[in-house]
Amino acid sequence: MEDFPLARVLENLEGEFRALAEQKGLTFRLLPCSVVVQSDPLLLERILRNLISNAIRYTETGRVSVGCRRRAGWVEVQVRDTGRGISDEAIEHIFDEFQQLDNPERDRAKGLGLGLAIVKRLCDLLDYPLQVQSTPGKGSMFCIGLPQGRAEAVVERRSGMAVPSLRAAQRLVLVIDDEVDILDGMREILQRWGFVVLVAESLQQAEQLLADCGRGPDAILADLRLRDHHTGIEAIEALQATYGSHVPGLILTGDTAPERLQIAGAAGYRVLHKPVKPARLRVALQQLLASRPDDSV
Repeated sequence: MEDFPLARVLENLEGEFRALAEQKGLTFRLLPCSVVVQSDPLLLERILRNLISNAIRYTETGRVSVGCRRRAGWVEVQVRDTGRGISDEAIEHIFDEFQQLDNPERDRAKGLGLGLAIVKRLCDLLDYPLQVQSTPGKGSMFCIGLPQGRAEAVVERRSGMAVPSLRAAQRLVLVIDDEVDILDGMREILQRWGFVVLVAESLQQAEQLLADCGRGPDAILADLRLRDHHTGIEAIEALQATYGSHVPGLILTGDTAPERLQIAGAAGYRVLHKPVKPARLRVALQQLLASRPDDSV
């Protein structure tokens, strides 16, 4: 748990979801928010990612907006949409596992129906109130309550930390992309930060490089679409099967097709859009490495 500006998490999510919303013809609004909250930034980002993804999925026209309101000692974060809405009967079940309002046939291609169940479990874990208001045909609003943080704590932490440490020494980062120019650029940036870097154009090449290296990766960065209709998700999961599910993965893509971005989100991977700014990559990589069971921020 730490004190941090809520905008830090919201701006990360805006970069991830704005293109997806606009591809559907929706307006995505991130309302200005200067409040400091006290939370686990990784878990909070996962909660909000699932809520925003769900809002975009069930909204065909209009907008999705994210904002916050100050309350006495706490902050209410609101995710609003102008989607189909939810009936009173359905609201009782939307946080149940494997429940999807538009998927009674349980088609796995539409996801597993775990997004809101994960939101509920994480809010319970963090002891955050979670509320839903919805009108069928008009839209929904999901609200979570967060403890307000101390702005002084943020200033104190920044004064003692000029640049977030990546603990890069001896860390092996594997990059999989079928574009050679992308691989060259990623290798140069990551090596400059002190990582050991392997780059591959396919899963097969990655497996051979790792076998030759004699060790598993500490993190995997993979393009969403690889050659021969393969995906970076498949590559990450295949390598996790070999080297352990604790190996974190991140998806890089220049794709804006909603169905492809939804696949990545449903699989639980953060998505960075190409061209990736080094500062954004650095933050995402820091969070990725911190998510490993044997690491901490």
